[in-house]
Amino acid sequence: MRSERNMRRRKHKPPFYKRWWFWLIIAIFIVGGIGNIVDPTDDSEQSSTKESQVKKVKKNKQPPKKKAANKKTLKKKKSAKVEPSKQVKKATVPQKKYPTKTSWDFNAISLGMTKEQVKSILGEPSETTFTGKFKYGNDTLTFVDNKLYDGTPENIKQAAINRDKPEKLKAFAKSFGLKDAETVQKMVGSAYASKYIDGQGMTYAWSTQYGTLMRVDNTDDKITTVYLYNKDTQSLGEILYQGQTILQKPKNYYYYN
Repeated sequence: MRSERNMRRRKHKPPFYKRWWFWLIIAIFIVGGIGNIVDPTDDSEQSSTKESQVKKVKKNKQPPKKKAANKKTLKKKKSAKVEPSKQVKKATVPQKKYPTKTSWDFNAISLGMTKEQVKSILGEPSETTFTGKFKYGNDTLTFVDNKLYDGTPENIKQAAINRDKPEKLKAFAKSFGLKDAETVQKMVGSAYASKYIDGQGMTYAWSTQYGTLMRVDNTDDKITTVYLYNKDTQSLGEILYQGQTILQKPKNYYYYN
């Protein structure tokens, strides 16, 4: 009897798609699918966060960038590259020091001495000019062919005047005698002094650093003579120039075609 009943139940059992649990499962799947279609941001957010995390990890793994070198550090590097020999040369170049002496015995030196001889007596000069002159304080010594030729100290200056006196006097006497009488008369009172002497004619005096020159214009023979005045004997002294008297300055004539 029981077996028959079981057989009947099996025959009258509904199929699975008519069961309530089948449709419950289908409903759950449908609701889940609709939720994914309506709000898909969860998955995208999760993927985006994963990608950002991956990028951060990659950035952290990249080696740090080198900082740009400052200009000061570059200059220091360049200066460090300079050869040590050159640096030593610059450091070992001695600075020229001039003596601080303020007085010198110039009477101990004379014309014709070499520069080495002058240094051995006076010491190193306060300054040496580009022309080779020595400066000792406010005084200057001039050298020609490495020999003392002239200078501002009184004894050196006077020695140079005495040395050049004969040649200078002759040159001044010739220049004085070749001037025309009219020009000389115009300069009387400023450069020359004049006086008329009987039997000789007009006399003019010119004082130079080498001595006093006397010019005599003889009105009879029209000859001009220049003398070196002798102070000791108060006479005309030695004749330095003689020539024909020039009364007026020659005029220049211009001819036009």
